[in-house]
Amino acid sequence: MRCAGPPGSSGLAPAAISRSAAARPVEGLTISLCMIVKDEEAMIARCLQAARDAVDEIVVVDTGSTDRTVEIAE
Repeated sequence: MRCAGPPGSSGLAPAAISRSAAARPVEGLTISLCMIVKDEEAMIARCLQAARDAVDEIVVVDTGSTDRTVEIAE
């Protein structure tokens, strides 16, 4: 969630910035990304690539694409 801020600011509230700076990885937990998509041929490859290193698993649920979304996601 972003908070409105002056142009050029990060848009994050000071408390959020402080907490994110103190965040540490937790061992033994996994993070899953679930994407519900339909006809996202133009964006899905970039999205999957951007998320790949941040999550442990990616689940893509296609709701009836008529383009190449499924082929690209596989």
